Amino acid sequence: MEENHYIVASALVVGVIFLVAVLSRKERSPPTTATKNSRWSRFRLYHERIHGVGPEGRTAVKEAPHGLNLFVLPRHGLSESSLNLQVEKGAGKIEITRGWFFRRRFRVQVRNKYLLDVEALGRRANEVLLRHPVAAEPYSIQGSVRDREFEVRRGDRLAAVISWQDEAGKLSPRGEYFVEILRGEDALALLGIVVAVEIAVGPVEDS
Repeated sequence: MEENHYIVASALVVGVIFLVAVLSRKERSPPTTATKNSRWSRFRLYHERIHGVGPEGRTAVKEAPHGLNLFVLPRHGLSESSLNLQVEKGAGKIEITRGWFFRRRFRVQVRNKYLLDVEALGRRANEVLLRHPVAAEPYSIQGSVRDREFEVRRGDRLAAVISWQDEAGKLSPRGEYFVEILRGEDALALLGIVVAVEIAVGPVEDS
C-alpha cells in the first residue's frame, strides 16, 4: 500500500515539475511577430498617403521591424493619373497608372515591367478584377477589399494577407493596416498589387 502511495506521489511531483517547466518556457517565449526567422514579412501600409494626404516623399509602405520601405515620389512633371513608389535606398520602383479610357482600371508596373491591371467593379468598388498578361501565373484576391480584409493568392498558393489586425491580434491604428507577405514571394510585386487595389477601391470610409 505504501509503495502505491509512493508511486502516486512521485507521479504527482513529476507532473508538477513538467507543468512548471512548460509554463516557464511559455512566459519566456517571444511575442508572435514577423522576425527574420518568421515565414512572413510584415509591412505597414499608410493608406492616406497613397491617396495624397500629407506631403509627397513620405513613406507609404514600411516593413516591420526594418527592411523594405517605399516612399511616394513627388509628382512634379508627372501626370496626376500616375502614382510612383520608390524603394528607399534601392533601385526598385512601382508605377501605377490610371487608364485613359477605362478610368477604373489601373496598370501596375514593377521594376519598369508590366505586371497586371487592377479594375474596380461595382458601384462602390466592392470588388476588383485582376487582368494578367497571357503568359503570367495569375494572382487572385479573396475576401473584402473594401474592408481591407483579404488575401492575395498566386495560382493556388497563399501569397499575402491584408488586415487591420496582425497575427498577434493587435489592431493597427486607423491610418494604416498590415500586409503580411510569405517569404519567398515577390514582395515588391505583391505590394504593387495591394497599393493598386487601395487606389481602385478609394479612401477608407469612416466607420
